[in-house]
Amino acid sequence: MPSGLSPEEEGRARLHIVRRIAADVAAIIAGVELAEINGNVHLPKPPLVSALSLYFEEAGADRDQFVARCYRR
Repeated sequence: MPSGLSPEEEGRARLHIVRRIAADVAAIIAGVELAEINGNVHLPKPPLVSALSLYFEEAGADRDQFVARCYRR
């Protein structure tokens, strides 16, 4: 579906959305203890943060900022 935006505007809008999602995910992770139990599954925080930081970096978000937000209390 055409958005009516130029390719440059679409790129900026996409990057804004990716950065907003990264900030929201980091805020959720920041509320998680270093290791939480979800049923029988252990969710260690450092590997989760590491994997997601790579994902968001590839998408255009600032990796260091994402990691810092994940550990903010």
